Amino acid sequence: MALIFCRFRFIARDGRVEKGQSWPADIEIAVLFPLPVGIIGVRVKIPYMHAGNRALEERFIPPIKKIKIHREFLCEFRGVYECSLIDMYVEDIFGVFRLRRKLREASYSVSVSPKYILLKPLEGGIYDDGLQPARSYEDTSSYADIAPYAQGDSLRRVHWKLSLKRRELLVRQFETLVKQDMLLLIDMTPPEGLSTLRMRIEDLICDCAASIAHAQLSANHPVRMPLFAERNIMIQGQGSRDFHSFIEALTQVPFDGSIPMAEIIAKETRLFRGNHCVLVLSKLPADLSEQVLKLSGMVRMRVIGVFEDGHGYSVQVSSLREAGITTQIITPSLGLMELAKGERYDKI
Repeated sequence: MALIFCRFRFIARDGRVEKGQSWPADIEIAVLFPLPVGIIGVRVKIPYMHAGNRALEERFIPPIKKIKIHREFLCEFRGVYECSLIDMYVEDIFGVFRLRRKLREASYSVSVSPKYILLKPLEGGIYDDGLQPARSYEDTSSYADIAPYAQGDSLRRVHWKLSLKRRELLVRQFETLVKQDMLLLIDMTPPEGLSTLRMRIEDLICDCAASIAHAQLSANHPVRMPLFAERNIMIQGQGSRDFHSFIEALTQVPFDGSIPMAEIIAKETRLFRGNHCVLVLSKLPADLSEQVLKLSGMVRMRVIGVFEDGHGYSVQVSSLREAGITTQIITPSLGLMELAKGERYDKI
């Protein structure tokens, strides 16, 4: 009978919180039963670990009573969660009987986004501001600083002295400053380890990627971030206004990719014209480190390894560091602040 005389109301809101923050919700319980109740409880589906359910109880409820339970649920893992009341149960004051009833309440969507920290943008190729010289023309058959005159060229660019000597009209080519983008590649294959450890590694990888993207975009340095999961996604941005698209993608993307990182790096860097290629990895096999060493002569590489135990990759890490490639090891136990150490390498 107590189940019939109980009314529940789940008060929450759709929204976004950052990983590590709390999501607030209120549960109103109206007990209209004329006798006292020993225990009244509800099970709530919330963004908590991978189980996602938590029981909330109130004990020794007097008859004809309204109760409001306020809870702030800690969101430990990134992702998009549907939160709602699952069922309720009532127990008599002697603890003899417990009855349960399913609830049909509205659900709420909660997005738990990656956490990011403020970093300095990566230095550019020749200049510290992320700019490097580039030709104003694409004529590869001409000299580096001289080209034949073409219709539409300004007469101010004509090199009169050299034109008279060679008996053809030549124009000067001027170097212009062109922004170069950064390639941000993430290992989207499932990390190794137990389920909770895998989730922490996945989240830390997304935290690192979000921090680096934020640093570059805040300085108006373009960033390309292809995500090779089961469903491939390409995210690009030119400035801080585009950062939300990176956060949105990193919030939702699952780590269900199957393409080896060595294959992805070879494909993506083949036509890459930027200054930096940043790799955020959960594994560093020998073939991948060899691929990074080969490419380091063409593009400035940076490797961030998110491992529970980096001892298994000590040989690869040492070879990368000896070649002058910035290589950082970040463990879930130490967390995101390790990324701010820059080139202060930790021993493995």
